[in-house]
Amino acid sequence: MKESAIVRAIITAVCANYPEAWCGKLADRHTRGLPDLVIVFRGYVLFVEVKRPGRKLRPLQAAVASSLRRAGGNFVVASKAADVRNELEKIKYARTV
Repeated sequence: MKESAIVRAIITAVCANYPEAWCGKLADRHTRGLPDLVIVFRGYVLFVEVKRPGRKLRPLQAAVASSLRRAGGNFVVASKAADVRNELEKIKYARTV
């Protein structure tokens, strides 16, 4: 499956399962190192880097991920919509406890 298809599947799943969330494409071919998606949900910001199964972050992507985490953002590498759904469920229950 192409990375672009995974991105579309994640956006579709977020919109369908978390209608109160905001999900947008962040990176494109002109923005090296930035995560592919940003999702705002219940006051949390989740950055999502989409990778095909078995692929790893490039060094620049890993550095950006580290900076985003230090700044208080949540970051996940996802190869399927369920990876993002798992993170959003953690956020959902963290805010209600």
